[in-house]
Parts: sequence; C-alpha cells; structure tokens
Amino acid sequence: MKKAIETKASQAGYKSVSAYLRDLGQGSEIKEKLSPEVRRQLVGIGNNLNQIARLANSGKQFQTHEAQLNQALTTILGFLA
Repeated sequence: MKKAIETKASQAGYKSVSAYLRDLGQGSEIKEKLSPEVRRQLVGIGNNLNQIARLANSGKQFQTHEAQLNQALTTILGFLA
C-alpha cells in the first residue's frame, strides 16, 4: 500500500508523499504528470493537426493526409484512455 501511494505521488510530480496526501485530503484534483516523451508526441500530433486544418481551410484537397489524421486521432484517444 505504501509503495502504491509513493508511486502515485511520483507520477503526479510530487517530491514529497506528505504533500501529495495533504492535497489529496483537501480534495484537490491530482493528475498524473506527462512524461517528456508523451508530451513530445502530443506536440507533434498538434503540429500535424494544425497543418491539416490549414490545408482544409485553404480549400485544397487533403485526402492524401487522411491516414495521418486518423493516426493522430488514434494516438490521442490512446493517451486519453
């Protein structure tokens, strides 16, 4: 049980388990901190989506990018699950 609490505190970016437990006890919403690799992937996906949106808004055909868009959405949904 203690190890599980320590792991959750670490994943949420806390250096101290007591600070984690204080915030948890006060009803604060505790979120897991994203790893640098996951953050990098999400930034890349966001950039790809922005490029696709620019193409769509310019009136150009973008069917060739449909696979890219589907892959980006699948990856995002995987992170949210």
